[in-house]
Amino acid sequence: SMEALRELTGWRPDVVVAASMSFAAALIAAELGVPYVRQAWDTGDAWRTDPAASEELRPELAELGLDALPEPYLFIDICPPTCGPRHAPEAQMMRWIRPTGQRRPEPWMYTNGDRPRVCVTSGSRLVFARKTGFLRGLVADMAALNVETVIATLDEVADELRAELPEARVGWVPLDVVVPTCDLVVHHAGGVTALTAMNAGVPQLIVPQLIVSQGGNFVEAGLRISD
Repeated sequence: SMEALRELTGWRPDVVVAASMSFAAALIAAELGVPYVRQAWDTGDAWRTDPAASEELRPELAELGLDALPEPYLFIDICPPTCGPRHAPEAQMMRWIRPTGQRRPEPWMYTNGDRPRVCVTSGSRLVFARKTGFLRGLVADMAALNVETVIATLDEVADELRAELPEARVGWVPLDVVVPTCDLVVHHAGGVTALTAMNAGVPQLIVPQLIVSQGGNFVEAGLRISD
């Protein structure tokens, strides 16, 4: 929030560096009169949301004498140029290295089995919303294949999925370790997942999905592999 950033920047920094969707950071930088550096954190072209954010933040911008979010002094991008949109803003490119949480490694994560290994994930957002139908659909489509399936998902639903799919490896696995051993990654078009597969040189099958609102309730919408 603006208030929290004001407390943190009471010593007046020389520059403010923030992730693409941290709009409050751009406002604080403008308020302080210091450069603002925008750091991309996945493949998403979040700068396209700036016009909508400017509309939402119109009162805050007006206090600063602005009618739109200020352009960053520097944009640091991590998406390979050949994979980004044609009209992306000029950027300083930086190699992406996947951050990973502290998870207990297991021997199977470092080795290949006797069948092709496929990693399937729908990311964390749907699972946080307790929407697992899309993930189940992906796994069901893979069931007809003679492959070892690794389902990367949150621990909150892992036990439930293990009961339904006893032969699959299920859990919040360290993707930076597991993906290099995979023959294919099937996912929801998540930026971090896509970059992980790119970094490992592993083929991807992207099946877009999203959450839409119907009558005030959030439901899953997307394609299935079988479509």
